[in-house]
Amino acid sequence: LRPLTLDAPDFKDAFVLFQQIHQEKRALREDSHHFLRSSLYLLLIKLNRQYGSRFSSEGNVIHDNRILQFKLLLETHIKEFKTVEEFAQKLNISKTYLNNLCNSHFGKPCSHLIADRLLLETKQALVFSSKDVAQISFEFGFSEPSNFIRFFKKHTRTTPHSFRSEFSN
Repeated sequence: LRPLTLDAPDFKDAFVLFQQIHQEKRALREDSHHFLRSSLYLLLIKLNRQYGSRFSSEGNVIHDNRILQFKLLLETHIKEFKTVEEFAQKLNISKTYLNNLCNSHFGKPCSHLIADRLLLETKQALVFSSKDVAQISFEFGFSEPSNFIRFFKKHTRTTPHSFRSEFSN
């Protein structure tokens, strides 16, 4: 990983964006999330372009907007959708095409990305809520707590109870 150093004009542009983001965060409005998202996106594009030109790198350019739509769905609807088919159907593409997109952009099949996100969300629920394991399992769409425990143990090599107690100390 190579650090990016900016020359004075590029630094000034980035700094202005940071200031605008900071000002917006200090005086939030109903539509601030749109402003913040677009400002951060603009900043990342500018920094990515600088990095690409400085290090002769194309960067990981996304050519198909559906991969971004998939990531958004994955982050916001993990309690509703659990299968590649459900995500593909929501995006109006085939599960094969979705898998190809995921493999090319993230180096993983779609099912692994779904499992990773589900695991992250359930870990957060275990650490930051007082709900018991059964409640969490049903909240995330598992038909039985035993299925959730099996899923969790397969991916973490520990039980949800052990995981929770490790972080509560």
